[in-house]
Amino acid sequence: MNLTDSTRAIEALRTAVDTGDAAEIAHATMMNVWPLYSVHSEELVAAVESLPSAVLEQYPVLRILHRMTPVLARTRRPFKPLVYPEDARNMSADELDILTLVQMVAFRLSGDVAAAMIYARRLQDRIVQIRVESRERPDGPLWFYHQQIGSTLLAAGGVRRRAGGIHHSARSRPVLAATRRREDGTRAHGPRPRRARIAR
Repeated sequence: MNLTDSTRAIEALRTAVDTGDAAEIAHATMMNVWPLYSVHSEELVAAVESLPSAVLEQYPVLRILHRMTPVLARTRRPFKPLVYPEDARNMSADELDILTLVQMVAFRLSGDVAAAMIYARRLQDRIVQIRVESRERPDGPLWFYHQQIGSTLLAAGGVRRRAGGIHHSARSRPVLAATRRREDGTRAHGPRPRRARIAR
């Protein structure tokens, strides 16, 4: 999985799009999703929205990028992606990170904050226990993971206001890390309003 080379990512996506084959487009998008999301978000979303529903059902990471998914998740069609254990065993550490992230965000969008917290803790544990070099590069997704963990904690009430200040529980400490990572990401990559809108 390519997490750092945006040039290679967009070349792979454009080559797949030129074939017109939905399976190839989905595979190329999935294998390059972070650099595409970071640098080429418009082409990423266009590719995702060109895929038929049957293909998107196989790729929950891509499905959450479709602009209709958050709308439907908040109304009549909750999006709660699960994965079979045997499928998870065949995934790389990077793929499992991103899948866990998507599960957390999807359950949060669908209003199931308790389940989203389970995935937030799972992702937090992965970050602490499983070191992945590509995740921790300056252009890697670590800051975004912290940001989304923090958003989930906030949604669950992990930060409580007390006596004129904010009390941070042990589980809410990633909120502080999220702020730092977000600032680091902004400095490293510059403002990306569209990426921020997709993240929300």
